[in-house]
Amino acid sequence: FSFAKIFEDKIYILGEYYSKTGDDSQKTEYNKLGIYKKTYNKKTGVLLSDKKIPYSDLKKYIDIDEHGKVSKEGTLYFNDFEVRPDGTILVFGETYKSPNFFNAAYRFTELFSIVLNENFDIKELKSYNVNTTYAPKYSYGQTLKNNKGYVSFFIDLNAEKKVILNTLIYKDETNDFKMDKIELEKKNSDIDYFPAKNGYVGIIEYFKKTKTEDRFAELRLEKINVE
Repeated sequence: FSFAKIFEDKIYILGEYYSKTGDDSQKTEYNKLGIYKKTYNKKTGVLLSDKKIPYSDLKKYIDIDEHGKVSKEGTLYFNDFEVRPDGTILVFGETYKSPNFFNAAYRFTELFSIVLNENFDIKELKSYNVNTTYAPKYSYGQTLKNNKGYVSFFIDLNAEKKVILNTLIYKDETNDFKMDKIELEKKNSDIDYFPAKNGYVGIIEYFKKTKTEDRFAELRLEKINVE
C-alpha cells in the first residue's frame, strides 16, 4: 500500500496492485495491474469495501495498456493519494520511460491526476505536460489552508537556468484541479525543497562560493497560487 488515512470511523488504504509472481515481493512495471482501495471499520477492523480499478479502465481517457504503459509517455505509477472530507479520492502520478539502447537513463515525462467518488468510480482523469527529468518529480503533498483542498508538488530539477515547481491543486469548493508553475532562476546556486506550512513550499538555496559571494545557504518560503 502507498497510503493509509483514518477519517471519522473508517480507515482507508490505497495503492497499486500487481499480479502474483513466484516471488510475491517482486513488483515491476510488467506485472502492475491498477489501483485499489480498502476501507475498514476503525473500531472493529471489519473490511467494509475492497475495490479495484484496472489500468484498462483508464482507456476512456488515455491510450494505456493493462500494465499501465501510456503511449509515448512510458509507465504510469502513482505516488500520492488523498481522501477528502466528502469522500472524494484524489490520486496523483507521473510516467517514466525505462532505459533502452538509445538512452541509458530513466526519464520521467508527464503528470496525471485522477478524481474518484466515494464508491471509487472515476470522475475525471487529467494529464499535464511538463519537462522531462532524469529523476522523479514528485516531492510531497499537503492540505490547503483551513483544509479547503489539497496540493501535490512535482519539481523539475534538471532545468539549466530555472527550476520549475509544478503544483497540482484541488479545491473542494469547485471539485476540480488546476495546475500552476513557479519558476525560479538559479544564479550560481543549487535549489532544494522541503514541506512547509499550508500554502507555502520551503526552499533552501545553496550558493557556490565566488570572489564576490561568500554566502553558503538561504532558507525562504515561496507562496503557492491556490486562487
